Formats: sequence, C-alpha cells, structure tokens
Amino acid sequence: MINQGLVEVRFIPTSEQTADVFTKATSIGQFNYLKNKLVVVSQPTPNLREPVKNNDSDHT
Repeated sequence: MINQGLVEVRFIPTSEQTADVFTKATSIGQFNYLKNKLVVVSQPTPNLREPVKNNDSDHT
C-alpha cells in the first residue's frame, strides 16, 4: 500500500504524539495541548436537584 501511494508514512515528533495523553504521565501543559488536539470538550453535568424530564411522547 505504501509503494502504491495509498498510505503515507510520516515522522511525528514525541511532543505531537496524541496517544501519549492516554498512555504516559505528561505535564499538565502537555496534557492540555494533546487533549486540545483531540478536540475533547467537557460536557455539562446535569443538575441532580431538578426532576428528570421524560421525553417519551408515548407516555403522557
């Protein structure tokens, strides 16, 4: 596949290895940099004091 030009192999420096965020202890700065490359965002936590809304239209 490489000889046919279907796959390109490129060098990626250690500082750009996004898998390191899952496999190695990194500094907080490096962790945040790699996390941002993965486009990981925090989801808001639901408020546990509010009642759960039922979105099922079959049950009224």
